[in-house]
Amino acid sequence: MLAFIIRALGGLCHQLPAHSLSPYGQALPLCARCTGMHVAGASALLYLALARRKSQRCGLPDGPAALMLLAFMVLWALDGSNSLLHLLSGWAIYQPSNALRLFTGAGMGLTLGLSLYPTLRLVFKPIDTTCTQPVASRLVSLVGPCLAAAGGLLVIVLLPWVGVRDVLLFTAALTLLAAANGLLVTIALERWVSLRARWFWPLGVGVALAQMSVLAWLRSMMGA
Repeated sequence: MLAFIIRALGGLCHQLPAHSLSPYGQALPLCARCTGMHVAGASALLYLALARRKSQRCGLPDGPAALMLLAFMVLWALDGSNSLLHLLSGWAIYQPSNALRLFTGAGMGLTLGLSLYPTLRLVFKPIDTTCTQPVASRLVSLVGPCLAAAGGLLVIVLLPWVGVRDVLLFTAALTLLAAANGLLVTIALERWVSLRARWFWPLGVGVALAQMSVLAWLRSMMGA
C-alpha cells in the first residue's frame, strides 16, 4: 500500500529528496512546497467544515482577506519559478530553501481551501439562504484556517511513523484533487441536481486516482 501511495504521489510532485522535508531522517513523499499546499488546503477545508457548518460565513473570500490570499498565490508562483530556475540552470534570483517552499506552499493551500469550501457548500446546499457572508473578509478571519494549517503541518513533521505520515499526505492530496474534480463533475451534471451531491465524492475520488495513476505512469515512462 505504501508503495502505491508513494508512486501515486509521484504523479503530483517531482519528489526530489533535496526539496523535501526529512523528519526523523526520512524524506517525505512530497516536496516541501507540495506538502505545504496539500496539508494546509485539506486542513483549512476541515476547519471550515467544522467551524462554519452552521455559519452564515460561507461565501467566497473578499476584502483584505481575499487580497492576502491573492498575495499568497503570487508568492507561490514567484518562489516556484525561482526554484525551477535554480534547478534547471543553477542560477536563481535568491537562494531557494525548503522553508520558503513550505511557507509559499501552505499559503497556496490556504487559498485553495478557502476558495473550495464555498463552492463545495454550494454543491451540497444549492439553495442556502443562510449563506449571506464571505467565509473570510477581514485578515483576522484567516487566523483560524492558518492555525489549522499549522497544526496539520506539525502533525506531519512530528509523527514518528513513516507509514502514517505517508497515508495522511496521500489523504490530504487526494482530498483537494477529488474536490476539484468533483466540481467539474457537478458542472457536467448541472441538469441532474439530485445526483450531484450523491456522486460528488465517488466520482471526484475516482477521477483523482485515475489522474494520479496516469501521471505517475507517464513520469515512469519518461524516466523522471
